[in-house]
Amino acid sequence: MQASGPELRQLFSWDDLNDSLSCNRLTNDRLRLSTERDHDIVNRRAFRPVRDRFGRRTDQLVISELHRLMEEGVTAVLEAVNELAPPVEKFTEQMGGTLGVRSSANAYMSFGSTSGFGRHNDDHDVIVIQIDGRKKWTFLESPNGFRHALVTETSDPEALKAGETITVSRGDILFIPKGTWHDVISIGEPSLHLTVSLVYPTVSDFIAWGMQQERFGIPFTDIRPDGGSFQALVNDSLQFMTTLISNENLNRFLRFHRSGHANAGLKADFPVLNQPTGEAMYRRIPIDAIPLERRAGTVKIYALGRTHLLTDDEYTVLCRLPHFGGMRGDDLASDQADWNAVSQRLRSLMNKGLVGKDIECRPDRVVARDVAS
Repeated sequence: MQASGPELRQLFSWDDLNDSLSCNRLTNDRLRLSTERDHDIVNRRAFRPVRDRFGRRTDQLVISELHRLMEEGVTAVLEAVNELAPPVEKFTEQMGGTLGVRSSANAYMSFGSTSGFGRHNDDHDVIVIQIDGRKKWTFLESPNGFRHALVTETSDPEALKAGETITVSRGDILFIPKGTWHDVISIGEPSLHLTVSLVYPTVSDFIAWGMQQERFGIPFTDIRPDGGSFQALVNDSLQFMTTLISNENLNRFLRFHRSGHANAGLKADFPVLNQPTGEAMYRRIPIDAIPLERRAGTVKIYALGRTHLLTDDEYTVLCRLPHFGGMRGDDLASDQADWNAVSQRLRSLMNKGLVGKDIECRPDRVVARDVAS
């Protein structure tokens, strides 16, 4: 698959990278540098330990040293670039909303001719978008005769032979399934690419959730080394797991998981703040919301990792809104009630952090973009 030049420029570019590096206070947990066999020394060269104006210890990116390191062949990764570049944020939001996953993006840049991170695999699916330059992707040969080796087949990539090699060029889009062993090698020219992560909940997450649901049942039981037989505990544990693992519980877990996460964060909206308007677009921040208890015109829900108490009308508005994209306030009012009533409900939900505005779709933003273009 391939993206066109205009699409790439709208998504991310060297200029966007420069702005991200120059106009933000980046620390070493956000920008990481690596060679195939070292990351400690190169990161200590790029970041200087300093104190901020309040005397707190932090680190400071030294741009001149970063330039030198890149010329020496180091690979750099700027994590969560979707939080710095609005078009990338919009893209990850659409991916997450469409596929029902958590999604973020990292930007990788290199100028050398070596591997940046060595042989490795990722614990989630990855979409690679080559923004500029070229990069060589080598996939390791499966010991079981399959095309690409997976971490489920072996945990030792050094024992594997190099297999298929793909040179990815500007505009190319590559999909790397979770757990695929690979190595990414620079080829002596400036290269910039994005990796978009697609993170699904795992069976491990499901089991942990199930254990928490019955935390004072079998999971709470001590395993005491008293020399006796564990058969009774084995039988009870097997029964617990058999009961837990069912279609019904998997669906319950998925809804719980979706309710605990946001598809996209809240957008700042100065100077309007949380004042609703009929022209603005609104979205539900949690992917889902689970009703826990109804009483006297109120609904207690679970969303974003905690409980919230809403009125019945507020809950109706919350459920009506999409979790990505947006819905106009005027359209919501025509469906629900008069604008004054809907406005009060929206404001209450925004104050609780459960509803946000789609800032990019605000009328004044659209007009400004049209004038600029």
